[in-house]
Amino acid sequence: MALFGTVKNLFRFSKLDVSNNSVGLSRCMGLMLIIFSILTTSRQFFGEPITCQPTHGNVMKANIFTTYCFMNGTYTKLPQSRAERLNSNEAHVGITSDAGEHLKEVHHTYYQWIPFILFIQGIFFYLPYRVWKHCLGNKISKLLAKMNDDPLSNVPLQDQVEDLARFVAENPLYFRPLAKKLFGISFLALIQAVLQMYAMDIIFDGQYFGLGCDFYTVRSALWEYSIILEEMFPIVVGCKMSYINTVGSIGTESGICTLNQNILNQKLFVISWILHMTFIAFAIISLLWKVFLVIIPFLRYAMLRFRAGNIRNRILARVHDSGCYGQYTLISILHQNMSQDHFDALLTSISEYANVSKPMASEFSSDSCITTGSSSNDTPTLDVRMRRIPVLPTDFTLRM
Repeated sequence: MALFGTVKNLFRFSKLDVSNNSVGLSRCMGLMLIIFSILTTSRQFFGEPITCQPTHGNVMKANIFTTYCFMNGTYTKLPQSRAERLNSNEAHVGITSDAGEHLKEVHHTYYQWIPFILFIQGIFFYLPYRVWKHCLGNKISKLLAKMNDDPLSNVPLQDQVEDLARFVAENPLYFRPLAKKLFGISFLALIQAVLQMYAMDIIFDGQYFGLGCDFYTVRSALWEYSIILEEMFPIVVGCKMSYINTVGSIGTESGICTLNQNILNQKLFVISWILHMTFIAFAIISLLWKVFLVIIPFLRYAMLRFRAGNIRNRILARVHDSGCYGQYTLISILHQNMSQDHFDALLTSISEYANVSKPMASEFSSDSCITTGSSSNDTPTLDVRMRRIPVLPTDFTLRM
């Protein structure tokens, strides 16, 4: 259990939610796989990973035979089709006295590396979240510095969001580079998940892809589920070891082994397969949705309408028309980290500062957002922009 303490920092969730759906799900996937890795090393729960017994115990010591089989691998002989009951010459699934050519000999050399495989998988799934956190830094925490969720606070909501609203309205290009990075990180998270599926299929001798498919195509009784699992993660396996006997000739010692950890591996890798396929499907849908948000501005307005409270449509229209996809991404992250009252006040204030007098260009071009302050090539720092004096409306002199 001490291993859980070494990775406990990974399980600390910050109060700030700065990730999107796919990056957040990738992080959860990574944490689950790391937990699986730790479980496979817990001998106090599942015993030794392998226990072997040679056929001739007086010739070969059991501990030597077990160590060799653990390092060199084991095998099973599987028939072409599954059957509910074992044949008369089968002791266990894959353990048979039949030497016919119709049997397929499958070598199992993976069980030594299961903890490392799961841990490396977990790290790769957790990596997109850490990369995004590094790119984002403390920008969101700075923007939300004046937010106060205390209902007894004497500071009005409008005063709490005023500086933030002015900053968002006057600097719509501010979050555009980070929005691009978030899209790229989400895409890389999908690619690494697909590559992991292929890598696992290679490691498990082409059985990993078929594991979940065989589960979902079973149409007979429950016994077939057990057979499918034991074909990939057998409980009883065979092993052979060559040695030099007392007369100087080469002999071969055979025996059987029990892979105790496969009782756990059977469950973990079925869950892992389901999680991988779920993440891949979710990541594809999430990326397609982001593409639609970029090319169809009305979808961004619809999402603002969905997240906003009782704000008038003309206010949301101003907020939408004054920004681009980068600003929409920033507003979405801000929405995840503030109350509904704060968010409604923020949108109202943004609409007051927004300049909607110029038409919008393409989403990811250099002039895709309109800035009322300095140009995008001469952008001041975050702290300076947060302290900037509000820009008066263009018709201020007329009203005077």
